Amino acid sequence: MNGIGFKNMKVFKERQWFDFKPITLLTGTNNSGKSSVINAMQMLQENLVHVNKNSIDDFIKTEFRLIANQNKYGNIESFVNKSGKDILNHFVFALNKHNIQYNVLVEINESVESYGTIKVLSLTDPNTKEVIFHLEIKNKHPKLVCLYKLNYKYFVNRFKQKCTNTIELIKRLDELNEIHKLVNDKKLNPNKLYDLANELANKYSVYINIHKVTAPEDPSLWQYDYWVYDEPLNGAEQFQKFDELGVIFKYNKDDKSKLNFRSLIPIDEYNEKYLKFIECGVFDFDQLFGDNLEKKFDFESLIIKHYNSSLNDAYNSLSNDLLTVLSNTYWEINEMYSDEDPLFLPANLLYTYLNCHPDFGLVASSIGIVRKNDQFGRKDFSGNYVADKYLDAVKSINFENIEIKQLVDDNFFTVIHPKINEILFECYNHKDEGKNFEKRSKILFEEISVPVFNDIDKIINKTNLSLNNTFVSSNRFQTKRSYNFSDNSDFTNLLKQIENLKGNTKEASLAFISKWLKEFEIADQLILKRDIETGDFKAFLKLNDQEVLLADFGLGTNQLLPIIFALALHYYGFNKFTMGEEIYERTVIIEEPEANLHPAMQSKLADLFVDAHNTFKVQVIAETHSEYLIRKLQYLVGTPKSDLKSNDVAIYYFYKPDHPAVLNKQVNQVEKIDIDEYGRLSKEFGSGFFDEADRIALDIFLLKQSQSN
Repeated sequence: MNGIGFKNMKVFKERQWFDFKPITLLTGTNNSGKSSVINAMQMLQENLVHVNKNSIDDFIKTEFRLIANQNKYGNIESFVNKSGKDILNHFVFALNKHNIQYNVLVEINESVESYGTIKVLSLTDPNTKEVIFHLEIKNKHPKLVCLYKLNYKYFVNRFKQKCTNTIELIKRLDELNEIHKLVNDKKLNPNKLYDLANELANKYSVYINIHKVTAPEDPSLWQYDYWVYDEPLNGAEQFQKFDELGVIFKYNKDDKSKLNFRSLIPIDEYNEKYLKFIECGVFDFDQLFGDNLEKKFDFESLIIKHYNSSLNDAYNSLSNDLLTVLSNTYWEINEMYSDEDPLFLPANLLYTYLNCHPDFGLVASSIGIVRKNDQFGRKDFSGNYVADKYLDAVKSINFENIEIKQLVDDNFFTVIHPKINEILFECYNHKDEGKNFEKRSKILFEEISVPVFNDIDKIINKTNLSLNNTFVSSNRFQTKRSYNFSDNSDFTNLLKQIENLKGNTKEASLAFISKWLKEFEIADQLILKRDIETGDFKAFLKLNDQEVLLADFGLGTNQLLPIIFALALHYYGFNKFTMGEEIYERTVIIEEPEANLHPAMQSKLADLFVDAHNTFKVQVIAETHSEYLIRKLQYLVGTPKSDLKSNDVAIYYFYKPDHPAVLNKQVNQVEKIDIDEYGRLSKEFGSGFFDEADRIALDIFLLKQSQSN
């Protein structure tokens, strides 16, 4: 997880965002909200675990219920903030996935069994705060009424950046070619070739595959070659940083040996397909005029005068202005089916919406919606895939948007927009029974519309918003002489997962466990023994050649063991970008890891967390009150002996919402504290944390002074 946020949830009345690093600590006074964060993440994980990763529809249909901690909280309504005069019946959470923030408003339905349903889903760019997609569910019964807004301009600009990257990389390859030649002529060290390949691959998000064409025993005689692809080649040394943007590739149809790979598009082909888009914008206005040159001349004269520019620049400006309008147009869509007619529900609401607007909604927003009755007597958008589009829609433009206000000031809506509407109406009216209407996708340059719609589909519809964290609670150990495989309690599940690991994965996990059992001076190794007849298994720690049941160790040890076990679990998956197995990144969330531990052992927790991250890519989020754990992390960041960096650690200090400093706005309810490269804290902790020992020591000193007098 790279971040999560809450609003009107538990103690957080206002929006609170948490950026998660490889190691993140939540600390502060009791009852200040640390456990609220962990409990909220657990609640979200339980409710989102079954969300289909290929459909945003399944996500918005999720019903949020309280599964774990039901005895403690009662129902989902308890997650709503109850402070202040105006008590709202919803809470908001936000998740960051693939550089996009997914903001979700969950409305509580008060009934016999309280549950929450998604009311609003809004996608934003976390860097620019730009809204990418907005969906508001206004009504569900008796028919579904949704309000949509899709920021087409955002996705078009993403593709423009891809075009820019492509041209830049094509030019930089001349530099790579020159170095490549010097290396093969033995006039330059091969490391120069590798260094530049690594730089270009990371900057432009491509694979640059370097091959040793000839590799005799003498390295000084080696010859090199390279290729630029969107996927790796076997046997090549890869230089790549995978990203969703990258450059434009093309399929190699002529070279049979490269059928599975796409290479960088040649400059001539790029110019043929994309240069007009860069110069004139995403809309192909020639489609509107056909052979009517007089109408075209009059229109071009109008936009040249309005934009006071050359023809190409005028078309580009017009295209951008239309994108601005369409990106700030809301569509209130009524699903034309009823609860009694479930067979005809659209399979995917987002696809339905996109299919209805293959031209970004330009025609529909200008001349209204062309509808026709289907065989069931319901009205529908004209076009293909009729069975998926039982919709009725009303549009509105957000005139509060600053860009729209500027267009108003520039007379776009009085001079240009009416003319566009007039031309579109002539092209896509009812006279031909909607035949032209079905061809409205041709208004977009095809080479642009396909990748843009694919990008929209990938970011909005095919992002998996489910969570898969491991929670280690404060009540984490079960004192048992034996464990049963049918038992699904947290600690038994940890032992079962370790036992079910296979091959090198199990060997590596057990080695990690043994290492830290020794580091904490507990034992030498973990031993699990199955009883095939009963289905039970027993867990031992081997100490001085003796096998001792876990239940026979002290409370401090038994509180530590689930942490070590959870951090040791790891799984491999195939990564198509490296053509090999790779450890899946995991997040382990731990409540009070220092519980019942000696101060020296609390300090050593920091080393354990760092080792788990370095070895198994484990991200650790810990709720803690341990000064020793924090001090040790400061040391590890500040010392050159450790590879832990400043940006690998985040600390969040929680104040109670009614703390005087919070009420007086001297501090935030949650303060983010960083550790700089020298191990120093960026902010002071609240009183009673680091200074408590000093305060007590001073009291003892003063007490002794008074007694001696």
